[in-house]
Amino acid sequence: NNTAKTRIMLYRNLLKTLGKAKNRVWITNAYFIPNNLFLKKIKKLARAGVDVRIIVPKKSDIPSMQWAASSLYEKLLNSGVKIYEYSPSMLHAKTIIIDDWVVLGSSNLNHRSLLHDLEIDIKIESEQAKEDVISQFKQDQANSETTELSSIPKRKVHKKIIGNIIVFLKYWV
Repeated sequence: NNTAKTRIMLYRNLLKTLGKAKNRVWITNAYFIPNNLFLKKIKKLARAGVDVRIIVPKKSDIPSMQWAASSLYEKLLNSGVKIYEYSPSMLHAKTIIIDDWVVLGSSNLNHRSLLHDLEIDIKIESEQAKEDVISQFKQDQANSETTELSSIPKRKVHKKIIGNIIVFLKYWV
């Protein structure tokens, strides 16, 4: 169907743009469970010195999704990706900033949202609007807790297990 083809085309464009990142990749996402290719690309960029930052909710309306996202933290942090958990309130923002390319919309970085769900994302062209999104990202980061490798073992065992199961099944959630 045309919707699925369009979603796949848009996702490929995102991956292509991500592959060209030189300075920064800043992501805010409520349900961060990207596929292996996306994860591989952002880890490679971080290892190459690109400033990769991800803001996710500290508490989610779907706790198991947050547990799944947190099961990815160790490998991301070891690659140099910086992870922040937004704590003041619910976080439902979805933005991607890749150098001066800025997108905001309704797409989560999970398999279902990227390839199946009916989502809408807007590429920002206005320089002022781009600056506004970047400024909001910085404000959200300032209101977030930095995730450190040392905090990962403190997570409850059942949350780790459920999170790992969801990541394993990510193509079906």
